[in-house]
Amino acid sequence: MLALQPEDCSLPEQIRSQQCRATVALGVRTGTKAKRAQAVTLRCPLLIGLLHWAIKTGESGGPIVGYTYENYRRLLLAAQAKLGLQQLGFSPHSPRAGFATEAIADGADFVSVREAGRWLADSSLRTYVDLARVAAIATEFELAGIAAAVDYTEAHIADFFPAARLHLYEFNDASKGLAAEPARREVLPTATDIAASGGDEASVDASASGRGTGTTRGRGRGRR
Repeated sequence: MLALQPEDCSLPEQIRSQQCRATVALGVRTGTKAKRAQAVTLRCPLLIGLLHWAIKTGESGGPIVGYTYENYRRLLLAAQAKLGLQQLGFSPHSPRAGFATEAIADGADFVSVREAGRWLADSSLRTYVDLARVAAIATEFELAGIAAAVDYTEAHIADFFPAARLHLYEFNDASKGLAAEPARREVLPTATDIAASGGDEASVDASASGRGTGTTRGRGRGRR
């Protein structure tokens, strides 16, 4: 993924489909385990918008993501060290295992997960699924006091990319940009909120509920 070039991606305005979707070609230059280039289709408006932003605002002639694998690995190590979670051992490859495990835990069928992750064999996928490890990571997040912050971050991920808002697709219509302020979901108070209130979660309920309505997904703590 870190080697992706803009020409490897087909955005909604290029596909000209009735649906908002984008296609990303993988292994065009480096190959894949399938010994041929493969492709994935993005249907999430948020992910498509972020991809659109990264392509349109990135440096010409360079990769979409301006980090090498080693840069990414060092950033992850630094973030874990700052949070006191070095024992988690997150690496650039961890999201692949996290995706597989979370999908299976959420009830996705094995074949669908294997196809989505492009695993060639069932045995390959099984090496990535580790429900016990996910439970351990969730416990580590709770003990570190960052579980609520993780939930908040996931529910408001677009807020961390303010420069990308004009590129985010709010509706499944590739011809529209961000047509309206997106509906917010109810989230738990963040770890910062709780600390500021002296540890009393009840006192920050009102400010947390003011962030939006809906339900918190509560996911993400088990990713590795």
